[in-house]
Amino acid sequence: MKRYAKEFKAEALKLVSGGESYQDVAKELSVNPGTLYDWIRASKVPNRKLPLLLVYLAAEDSWVLKSPETKEGLKEAIIEARGKGADFKLVREVPCNIEVSWEKEK
Repeated sequence: MKRYAKEFKAEALKLVSGGESYQDVAKELSVNPGTLYDWIRASKVPNRKLPLLLVYLAAEDSWVLKSPETKEGLKEAIIEARGKGADFKLVREVPCNIEVSWEKEK
């Protein structure tokens, strides 16, 4: 298994976030597209001990990802979601088949 430097990965992610498709960037940098896709997913969800809270906002027909840093913050986010009658899931990583917007803890 080939290892890549953090700087190399960061540059690849920068190209993708700049608007290039991950397939084009992978080809340009001679990286397996699946490997680059894994880097992209990993960059969106940091390693963490607490689960993420994925909340569905029906009025906007969208998912919001919340990432509380404490157990209390997670409890508050769940109470808030329940209070709004929103659907929610506790997840360790973002499912591939849904688009989410990221909401940082306040």
